[in-house]
Amino acid sequence: MQSYKDDQLLQTLESADAVSLAKEMPAQATHSVIGKIPAQGDKVVINGLTWVVERVKPQHGWMRLRLQRP
Repeated sequence: MQSYKDDQLLQTLESADAVSLAKEMPAQATHSVIGKIPAQGDKVVINGLTWVVERVKPQHGWMRLRLQRP
């Protein structure tokens, strides 16, 4: 989860439980984003195109996608 005050990042937390993340939200945050990094084999839709996740390195913040063909 990433918590922001306007456009400034306040904190980043990682946990498998969304309830515990919600309890950790800072009081001064204007908004928070809770998300999940896709796993290998997951399908991701970006601008109407379907991509298949080939590799993921969440520690480094990148993933390799392959365009799914019909």
